[in-house]
Amino acid sequence: MNNIINERLDVEEIREIDQEFFLDGLQEYLRGFIRRVFEEAIYAELTEFLGYHPYQRIARDKDKNRNGYYRRDLVTRFGAIEGMEVARDRRGEFKTRVLDRYKRREKKLSEVIADMFISGISTRKMKRITKSLFGKGYSAGMVSQINKELTEKIKKWLSSPIEDDVVYLFMDGLNLPVRRYVVSKESLLMVIGITKDGRRKILGVQLGDRESPAYCGTGESSFPT
Repeated sequence: MNNIINERLDVEEIREIDQEFFLDGLQEYLRGFIRRVFEEAIYAELTEFLGYHPYQRIARDKDKNRNGYYRRDLVTRFGAIEGMEVARDRRGEFKTRVLDRYKRREKKLSEVIADMFISGISTRKMKRITKSLFGKGYSAGMVSQINKELTEKIKKWLSSPIEDDVVYLFMDGLNLPVRRYVVSKESLLMVIGITKDGRRKILGVQLGDRESPAYCGTGESSFPT
């Protein structure tokens, strides 16, 4: 498939290629491209860190040398990239900014998994689905961790100050099915602000039994004051 992608195709050749076969090959090509870009960028970053190019004869600390590479995996929206070469130095002081050494998955991928979870896919089913889509299955524990990160971001957003010049406030509720032990309808109470320049922004949200002032002040309120 790579040979097909690397060569120029005419219209008749494109028509003869099965769509699924073509897309699979395209994903394979993109994974190879992403691997090369990351490996070359990290190598260039290490060169900048050391202050000299390979085989360049300059006075330097004898321990400030390259030390080959180590391998690591990265899961992307185009599938898993396995055994990517990450350049390193002899002292182990080099830390790449291009590829966070503690991140094993693309940020966008975490957002996709969180979206699937919010849409109602259980953590138990997620492993099979992610394996099919991305070439690596995520356990229920990993999915829970990803959604924990999402929860922390939401909490940070809810507690952040409102800096926009809000001139109008609208308060409303949206009835949604919520699964706890059973599925039941609950109201998502919202405060929506209209800024002076006409932009609409959600300022606060809070679950309540129904649209009533009595439920806006119960529990840990997320509404702006």
